[in-house]
Amino acid sequence: MLLKNTIKKIKKSFGRYISLMMIILIGVAFYAGIKESIPDMKEVQTNYYQETNLMDIKVQGSLGLTNTDVEAIRNLPEVEDAEGSYSKFVMEEDHVIKVHALTDEINGVDLIEGAYPEDDSSCLADANTYHVGDVITVREVEGENLKVHEFTVTGTIRSPLYTGADYGDADIGNGSLTSYIFVPETVFDYDTYTEIYVTANKGDNNVPYSSAYNEAVNDAVQAIEGISSEREEARIDELLEPYQGYPEEVVEEIRSGLTSDWYLFDRDDVVTMYTTTGHEYNQLTTLSNVIPIFFIIIVVLMTSNTMSRMIVEERGEMGTFASLGITNKRIIFNYLVYVLSSTILGTILGYLLGSIIIPQLIYICFPIDIPPLSYHFRIDYFCIYLLVAVTLMFLVTVYSCHRELKNQPANLLRPVSPKSGKTILLERIGFIWNHLSFSWKITLRNIFRYKKRVFMTLIGTAGCTMLIMIGFAVQDSINGVGEKQFQEIHRYDNLVVLNHTVQNHEEVEPIIDGIVTNELLLNQSYYDVIKDGVDDLSVTVLIPEDDSTKFKHYFDLEDNETKDNLTLTDDGVIISNKIADLFSVQAGDTISLRDSNDTVYQVKVSGVALNYVSNYIYMSKGLYESLTGDELTFNSFVSEDVLDEEEVSTELLNQDEVLSVNLASTLLAKSNGGIEGLNYIIALLVIISCLLCFAVLYNLTSINISERTREIATLKVLGFKDLETNEYIYRETLVTVFVGILLGFCMTPFLHAYLIDLLENETVTFLRTIQVTSFVWAGLLTLAFSILMQIITFFKLKRINMIESLKSVE
Repeated sequence: MLLKNTIKKIKKSFGRYISLMMIILIGVAFYAGIKESIPDMKEVQTNYYQETNLMDIKVQGSLGLTNTDVEAIRNLPEVEDAEGSYSKFVMEEDHVIKVHALTDEINGVDLIEGAYPEDDSSCLADANTYHVGDVITVREVEGENLKVHEFTVTGTIRSPLYTGADYGDADIGNGSLTSYIFVPETVFDYDTYTEIYVTANKGDNNVPYSSAYNEAVNDAVQAIEGISSEREEARIDELLEPYQGYPEEVVEEIRSGLTSDWYLFDRDDVVTMYTTTGHEYNQLTTLSNVIPIFFIIIVVLMTSNTMSRMIVEERGEMGTFASLGITNKRIIFNYLVYVLSSTILGTILGYLLGSIIIPQLIYICFPIDIPPLSYHFRIDYFCIYLLVAVTLMFLVTVYSCHRELKNQPANLLRPVSPKSGKTILLERIGFIWNHLSFSWKITLRNIFRYKKRVFMTLIGTAGCTMLIMIGFAVQDSINGVGEKQFQEIHRYDNLVVLNHTVQNHEEVEPIIDGIVTNELLLNQSYYDVIKDGVDDLSVTVLIPEDDSTKFKHYFDLEDNETKDNLTLTDDGVIISNKIADLFSVQAGDTISLRDSNDTVYQVKVSGVALNYVSNYIYMSKGLYESLTGDELTFNSFVSEDVLDEEEVSTELLNQDEVLSVNLASTLLAKSNGGIEGLNYIIALLVIISCLLCFAVLYNLTSINISERTREIATLKVLGFKDLETNEYIYRETLVTVFVGILLGFCMTPFLHAYLIDLLENETVTFLRTIQVTSFVWAGLLTLAFSILMQIITFFKLKRINMIESLKSVE
């Protein structure tokens, strides 16, 4: 009998049953999906890198690299393997592509379609750009190191070296790499290798970005650096062998003209979007640790509220069962079947949908090109979610039932006595109360009379509004950061790096004539900020020529706190705000800077400047010369374009003296591209928050109507029409929802500030502002869901029979 009653109960209140299940489903789906996204993606990325044996370190030498160098590196205990290879930037029409040699062991490729090359005129090409059968004609800008210049694409590939849409920079053309191809190494005509790829002896520590992985790579880097000086000298000796019979002074003169240096790069430097992906992993992990907590709180409150109010509402039925001699355990079991069936269904569907759909959506949002995700049913995770949900609902249901069953059956058969009316505060304010209509007076009295009902609606509405708004607020903070940095703070059109130093404008005039104008010479160097107990931080130190007018034209430095303009002086340096935060310093304090020669300088901080992307220290020429005792020379300059920016980049890179060109528009695009994935994930958060808001408001509205069936029927007997009855009920709901929205607005800034602090990394500062439009959209969406609930439940109100009000249990 009880089981049949439970089935009838589900059918009778199917909307409430489904809304309870949907709240649990959405909560579990979001928590499971966002929690499992990063492990799923890291697992695919780790397997992909292992299958292709992606390099950990790349070694380049100014005089080339030999097989002896490869063997010397391979024999190091910290190194697993080393392999020499070739690559070169070339032009395909007006685009820059990179030609790589196919290697046997390291940096394998993932063949998407077609077959591997069988001769030197065939190649594997980027699947995002080319198709099987395409013919690629390349042109060398410097030297002639390719034996073949026309290739037929026999296969399309995905390379672990290029895991994002941004392929990085090039030193020819317009400075931007657009694609790549892989050819047999016999295509290259070099005497030495252009690079050596190295895999560190990592053991089982293959997970990218993990501390164990980074430690293994750092050990290998230090080991390679330990033999670099010896190998650099050996390379010079090798080049001098043909001159052994020459006079010693001739040999020494030749030696003095040879510079042999090794340069080491890790995945951060070589694999495109590798660093950005790591940052976004951290940001998503932060979101998954914070946002689901509020989802869970709302789900717990709403589900427990649903069951406790449902049990109170059906106390008459419980009294009937008790009077028939049915034990308390069987009565409680009746309600447990109802709630636990909904809970288990919601948990199962939520886990399956969340763990399948959300990781796939986040994978699409991420700026990374790796093989598709594979689904993993984590039985341990599922059991935890199910155990928590079932335990919670079990405890709430048993507690609520026991609370009612303490009463005698005769008392349970009677409805709960309505709360007595009390004078509310507004009644004491005559000039307001006397001007209210009868309907509004009833509404306000009901709101203050049924505080628990109002409180739960307030909490549900405020929580959902906050979750929706936090998505918009985070987008406000992360969007516009690039524009702030590269349009308002750094206001140059391009930053040009030279391959040698200059002392004055006359030396750069032949380079820039007719291409750019109004140049400001800079010395751009990289230093480490060091402090005991704090990790070293690599920063860019910019030292301009003595021209304060030009400097202020290109660099608008504002005090981080007062927003006053800062001026370079010989008394100290200006540091960016992130450096000040990480090292807990302010104007007047002293910081330690370590250069590439491990020389440490103590400098005073004269100001802290607002900065959003990267970390900069601005130093005057006079301060630099007094610190180092050296005369300042310049290795770069910023300027304004005369030609179209594409022409500027191409023309400057054609100059032998130019090493690289950084267009402001490119820097801006890269900055925005680095947060694009996070933007999409935040949009996903907003959508899921909207679904939760819909389910919560429907649940609260449905319970409100169910509890007040007799009251609504009485209104109909008194002559209230359908629309009037609807207005009577929903006026209270709208007032409560409106107050809940305002409460959500008040809560959001605190969560927003906390979340932004967690989302930032050591190179990025996000905005702390929330746009008015975010408040508007969050409020409108919540209000729209509330109105939609009114429309849906209007028909439920319409079906209430007036006879209900005439029924009596007395």
